[in-house]
Amino acid sequence: MIRKILSNQSYVGDVINFKTYSKSFKLKKRLDNDRENWQIHKNVHEPIISREFFDLIQKTFKTTKCQKPKHTAKNIFAGFLRCSDCGANLNYKYTHDNPDNHYFSCKNNRAQNGLCKKLII
Repeated sequence: MIRKILSNQSYVGDVINFKTYSKSFKLKKRLDNDRENWQIHKNVHEPIISREFFDLIQKTFKTTKCQKPKHTAKNIFAGFLRCSDCGANLNYKYTHDNPDNHYFSCKNNRAQNGLCKKLII
């Protein structure tokens, strides 16, 4: 969420028009427009953050990469096991602190939506 806010160009004082378009006035679905078709009007209103700070943030966002999860192996029983109390599928989980700790949990019991009547002692 913070990343989305900090990458919004309107906080620098710019107004961006024509980000989306519709094929026809009859079709209500909006389609994304190509970036070269946008109209950007700079310094229209008072900026919330400075342009230098905004440019610095954009450079750091380009250099940081999302990391793939280290543990991607699935259990052979994932998708086959069901809860004995409510009959819902059991989700395969592991703790991030200790990846060797694997377990299955009922999705209804974990959500606490009242569908699983498992006794918690």
